[in-house]
Amino acid sequence: MKSVTQFSTAFRWSFLACLFTACAVAQSAGQGSISGQVLDATGSAVPDATVVVNNSAKGIHRALQTTSSGLFTSPALVPDTEYSVTVSKSGFTNYEATNIRVAVGANVNLSVTLGVAATVTSVDVSASGAV
Repeated sequence: MKSVTQFSTAFRWSFLACLFTACAVAQSAGQGSISGQVLDATGSAVPDATVVVNNSAKGIHRALQTTSSGLFTSPALVPDTEYSVTVSKSGFTNYEATNIRVAVGANVNLSVTLGVAATVTSVDVSASGAV
Protein backbone atom coordinates (compact mmCIF):
# COMPACT_ATOMS: atom_id res chain seq x y z
CA MET A 1 0.00 0.00 0.00
CA LYS A 2 2.91 2.32 0.76
CA SER A 3 4.26 2.07 -2.80
CA VAL A 4 0.84 2.99 -4.25
CA THR A 5 0.73 6.10 -2.04
CA GLN A 6 4.27 7.06 -3.04
CA PHE A 7 3.40 6.59 -6.72
CA SER A 8 0.24 8.64 -6.32
CA THR A 9 2.15 11.49 -4.65
CA ALA A 10 4.90 11.43 -7.29
CA PHE A 11 2.27 11.41 -10.04
CA ARG A 12 0.50 14.43 -8.53
CA TRP A 13 3.73 16.44 -8.31
CA SER A 14 4.69 15.51 -11.87
CA PHE A 15 1.24 16.47 -13.13
CA LEU A 16 1.40 19.86 -11.36
CA ALA A 17 4.89 20.54 -12.74
CA CYS A 18 3.69 19.80 -16.29
CA LEU A 19 0.62 21.94 -15.79
CA PHE A 20 2.64 24.95 -14.58
CA THR A 21 5.13 24.54 -17.44
CA ALA A 22 2.31 24.40 -20.00
CA CYS A 23 0.75 27.55 -18.54
CA ALA A 24 4.05 29.42 -18.70
CA VAL A 25 4.63 28.38 -22.33
CA ALA A 26 1.10 29.32 -23.32
CA GLN A 27 1.43 32.69 -21.62
CA SER A 28 4.72 33.57 -23.36
CA ALA A 29 3.39 32.37 -26.73
CA GLY A 30 0.87 35.23 -26.70
CA GLN A 31 3.60 37.86 -26.32
CA GLY A 32 6.49 39.19 -28.35
CA SER A 33 9.98 40.55 -27.75
CA ILE A 34 12.55 43.02 -29.02
CA SER A 35 16.23 42.13 -28.92
CA GLY A 36 19.42 43.07 -30.66
CA GLN A 37 23.06 44.03 -30.47
CA VAL A 38 24.63 47.45 -30.06
CA LEU A 39 27.89 48.05 -31.93
CA ASP A 40 30.12 51.06 -32.52
CA ALA A 41 31.18 52.29 -35.96
CA THR A 42 34.11 49.84 -36.03
CA GLY A 43 31.86 46.85 -35.32
CA SER A 44 32.92 46.43 -31.68
CA ALA A 45 30.31 45.66 -29.05
CA VAL A 46 29.11 48.53 -26.85
CA PRO A 47 28.66 47.19 -23.31
CA ASP A 48 26.52 48.91 -20.66
CA ALA A 49 24.57 51.03 -23.15
CA THR A 50 21.12 52.04 -21.92
CA VAL A 51 18.27 50.63 -24.03
CA VAL A 52 14.76 51.98 -23.43
CA VAL A 53 11.75 50.18 -24.91
CA ASN A 54 8.66 52.36 -24.75
CA ASN A 55 4.98 52.14 -25.63
CA SER A 56 3.17 55.23 -24.37
CA ALA A 57 -0.29 53.98 -25.34
CA LYS A 58 0.04 50.86 -23.18
CA GLY A 59 2.11 52.46 -20.42
CA ILE A 60 5.11 50.20 -21.05
CA HIS A 61 8.54 51.63 -20.27
CA ARG A 62 11.52 49.31 -19.85
CA ALA A 63 15.08 50.43 -19.32
CA LEU A 64 17.83 47.82 -19.67
CA GLN A 65 21.58 47.62 -20.11
CA THR A 66 23.49 45.83 -22.85
CA THR A 67 25.71 42.91 -21.89
CA SER A 68 29.49 42.86 -22.32
CA SER A 69 28.78 41.61 -25.87
CA GLY A 70 26.42 44.53 -26.54
CA LEU A 71 23.34 42.28 -26.49
CA PHE A 72 19.93 43.20 -25.09
CA THR A 73 16.47 41.66 -24.96
CA SER A 74 13.10 42.90 -23.78
CA PRO A 75 10.82 39.85 -23.49
CA ALA A 76 7.12 39.50 -22.73
CA LEU A 77 5.91 42.54 -24.66
CA VAL A 78 2.25 43.13 -25.47
CA PRO A 79 1.87 42.20 -29.16
CA ASP A 80 0.12 43.96 -32.04
CA THR A 81 1.17 47.38 -30.89
CA GLU A 82 4.03 49.75 -31.74
CA TYR A 83 7.13 50.44 -29.67
CA SER A 84 10.00 52.88 -29.80
CA VAL A 85 13.55 51.94 -28.85
CA THR A 86 16.24 54.40 -27.85
CA VAL A 87 19.87 53.51 -27.15
CA SER A 88 22.35 55.81 -25.46
CA LYS A 89 25.86 55.65 -24.06
CA SER A 90 28.15 58.44 -22.98
CA GLY A 91 30.59 59.34 -25.75
CA PHE A 92 28.30 58.05 -28.51
CA THR A 93 25.46 59.49 -30.57
CA ASN A 94 21.96 58.40 -29.55
CA TYR A 95 19.94 55.91 -31.59
CA GLU A 96 16.17 55.93 -31.94
CA ALA A 97 13.83 53.60 -33.81
CA THR A 98 10.09 54.22 -33.84
CA ASN A 99 6.97 52.39 -35.03
CA ILE A 100 8.38 48.94 -34.25
CA ARG A 101 5.45 46.53 -34.44
CA VAL A 102 5.75 43.38 -32.33
CA ALA A 103 3.70 40.40 -33.56
CA VAL A 104 2.30 37.61 -31.39
CA GLY A 105 5.05 35.12 -30.53
CA ALA A 106 7.63 36.98 -32.63
CA ASN A 107 10.98 38.55 -31.84
CA VAL A 108 11.99 41.80 -33.53
CA ASN A 109 15.77 41.87 -33.93
CA LEU A 110 17.51 45.26 -34.11
CA SER A 111 21.06 45.90 -35.28
CA VAL A 112 22.11 49.17 -33.66
CA THR A 113 25.24 51.10 -34.61
CA LEU A 114 26.27 54.07 -32.48
CA GLY A 115 28.59 56.72 -33.88
CA VAL A 116 31.16 58.56 -31.86
CA ALA A 117 29.77 61.80 -30.46
CA ALA A 118 31.42 64.98 -31.64
CA THR A 119 33.38 66.79 -29.01
CA VAL A 120 32.84 70.46 -28.60
CA THR A 121 35.67 72.58 -27.38
CA SER A 122 35.19 76.18 -26.48
CA VAL A 123 37.82 78.64 -25.50
CA ASP A 124 36.90 81.88 -23.77
CA VAL A 125 39.47 84.60 -24.02
CA SER A 126 39.16 87.84 -22.19
CA ALA A 127 41.72 90.56 -21.90
CA SER A 128 41.98 93.74 -20.10
CA GLY A 129 44.66 96.24 -20.75
CA ALA A 130 45.91 99.42 -19.26
CA VAL A 131 44.32 102.54 -20.67
